[in-house]
Amino acid sequence: NAEEGGALWALTITNTALVETDTGIIASTPVRRSDNAQMGWALAFSTTNHTLDGLESAQIYLTLTIPAQQIPPSPGIYDVVVTGIDVDNGISYPITLSLIVPDLPKFRLEKSFNTLSVSPIEPTTFTIKVYNEGNAKMGYDLELDYPSNWQTGFDDLGSNPGAPSGSTGLIDIGSYRVVTITALPPVSVVSAGTSLTMTITATSQDET
Repeated sequence: NAEEGGALWALTITNTALVETDTGIIASTPVRRSDNAQMGWALAFSTTNHTLDGLESAQIYLTLTIPAQQIPPSPGIYDVVVTGIDVDNGISYPITLSLIVPDLPKFRLEKSFNTLSVSPIEPTTFTIKVYNEGNAKMGYDLELDYPSNWQTGFDDLGSNPGAPSGSTGLIDIGSYRVVTITALPPVSVVSAGTSLTMTITATSQDET
């Protein structure tokens, strides 16, 4: 997901010969397959050197760590070549590990107030910002859960102004959409100082 900063692989290195040998393991710099860009992400093995008897195996963990400023990474396939080495006999055997990064949604809702004062007799209009902090251009479906007897809706989402749900449309990476909301008070008089809560739920349009 968009919050995770890496990957973990469990690997097994096996001495396929019948006599003891010393082994090692190395890994290449992660490369983005689409353009061969080297990513410079940190790689660390749990262990690298083993002395294995004939047909003996050892389990090794490889951890890939992505810097915080690069999370989430761009969509794509990232390859790491891991090479097992038979040190005594000068034999190496490479395999390719692939990290597949899909479009990852990540959003942030921003408002300019902590508590909003609303009129008990007139409509109250305010705005929020929906930021797309994912790794691809993406839209978000918004839904309002508002107090009983209050009519609250989005003014500018979709073809039905005032509806309690709507779509932001596609938002560029790192950009935002300003959304306008209007709350209409109930017919009955609301006492001064009444505290009300409204919840806004955002769901990415890939349903995650």
